[in-house]
Amino acid sequence: MTMPKEDKMPTSTVLEHLQDRLLQKISDVAKAGGSVQIPPLGRLLEQTNRDLESARLIENRIRETESLLTAPSVDTVFGAAGENKKAKGNRIRRDFAARLGLQQVRGVEYKDKRGQHVGIATATEHPSGHRWWLGLPNVDFDVVVLLCERSNNQLEFIIPRAQLGDAWKRLSRDAEGREVKLNVRTNQGEYELLVTGSGPVGITPFLGQSRYLNSDV
Repeated sequence: MTMPKEDKMPTSTVLEHLQDRLLQKISDVAKAGGSVQIPPLGRLLEQTNRDLESARLIENRIRETESLLTAPSVDTVFGAAGENKKAKGNRIRRDFAARLGLQQVRGVEYKDKRGQHVGIATATEHPSGHRWWLGLPNVDFDVVVLLCERSNNQLEFIIPRAQLGDAWKRLSRDAEGREVKLNVRTNQGEYELLVTGSGPVGITPFLGQSRYLNSDV
């Protein structure tokens, strides 16, 4: 197995390739009857698994920090105290759309320069912490944007809907089926989208990923 170039690869990706190589090596050794080599290889694999978990956590923290540094502060985005919830949401969407060059179609629906249909949902953190409840029209968006207030900053999740797979269809709807309900939470440093009838979908990799707008990525 050829190891890809590592100069521009995230540490987690390098470790994933090492993990694959170790698994293949253990399999080859077992087939060849080299039982003496298997325990040290197994220990290396266990350490690589631990290193991979740590690397992913660090990379997620880096992405979160970068997103918080590039996003406007709540003082700027959320306006004056006492502004009602709807006005806040409109202000957040308007500022985000202007920064990313998006054109409003109607309400929370926008188009980017490529013509992608973009839905922008906003929410403030629940008083209990670690949760956001958002909503979007039940239409076929190309990209879903979740803008979540946290402390004095704004978290921006930019998610191509295709990458949610069947999870999008399983998200809760209102009684009339007109609105998709999105429940985001943090869990041990990871951000997750809760999906009815199945496990949560990790959305941390989409934090601050503006490259999914106005580009061919």
